Amino acid sequence: MNEISQIRRLQATATMFLLLTATLHAAFLYANEQQPAIIGYIDYSRFHPLVVVTSEAISRADSAKLVLKGRLRNAFEDTPQTFSVKKQQDYIDPYDHKRKPRRFGLIDKKLSSVSAFFTLQPTAFPSQSPDVNQEIVRSFYVFFSGHKWGQHFFTVKKLLDKPIEEIAKKTSLRVHVVTDLNHNSRPELWISYKLMHGEIGRMVYEQASDGRSWEEVANHCYACD
Repeated sequence: MNEISQIRRLQATATMFLLLTATLHAAFLYANEQQPAIIGYIDYSRFHPLVVVTSEAISRADSAKLVLKGRLRNAFEDTPQTFSVKKQQDYIDPYDHKRKPRRFGLIDKKLSSVSAFFTLQPTAFPSQSPDVNQEIVRSFYVFFSGHKWGQHFFTVKKLLDKPIEEIAKKTSLRVHVVTDLNHNSRPELWISYKLMHGEIGRMVYEQASDGRSWEEVANHCYACD
């Protein structure tokens, strides 16, 4: 009788374990389906989200509300290299007067990259080189040179007549990738910039519907004065 009872208890335990495993697996899949693709950048082994992407929209990431654990890969290059994010950390940017909570993920290797953008989704997004879209990139430079903040990068206006590579070099404002992730025929530009004290930030701009101006999607520079 004791042996039969023990067998039944073991069977019941095994059944409960299988049910729990299936429930957790379903919850994991559901959570991943609910969170859209995240694209950001890596500085000093910190992954900072910039935008979230769905099939219809690209918008600024509210990093404090995102789960940043998983596998990171280059967002716009189909390479096998990935990075593991096992920890995430909340912080308040000391230079943010709004004191808004933010979050970054910590990757498992020492890495900083100015030119690359990274995503938590498993596949690369389609993109084009700025060299193929020189007129689009030049259009952004012309717009940004008259922008209230952007004009500080263009101390010499004659730069706008130069090749885009020279503009990028002189202003430290470089377009790395051109995309159309929300399929609205209005390109997005993935940009890095350097500030006067050497801090490096990233931003994403999308062409406005008028085809001449540009709209900021996201702009982030960690602990920048």
